Amino acid sequence: MSEKIEAHEQSSGCKSVDSAKVVAAYRKAQQMFLDGTLPQRRQLINLYVKRVVVYDDYVRIELHNVPGNLKGNDAKTH
Repeated sequence: MSEKIEAHEQSSGCKSVDSAKVVAAYRKAQQMFLDGTLPQRRQLINLYVKRVVVYDDYVRIELHNVPGNLKGNDAKTH
């Protein structure tokens, strides 16, 4: 099975992702958010944040997949 997955990733042009690439992408977005105009900030928020749900005792933030060539599952934080 892992051979099939590996063959599919190679044939589809998927690039491997490590945690350093993910962290670098989010740091770049963070800097863009800090330096950007209000419309640019709004665009970044819409790019990364899928949904925010506010409960009495916590907030759940659901994120979209990492954009561009960084592929992964939806991340959820509590």
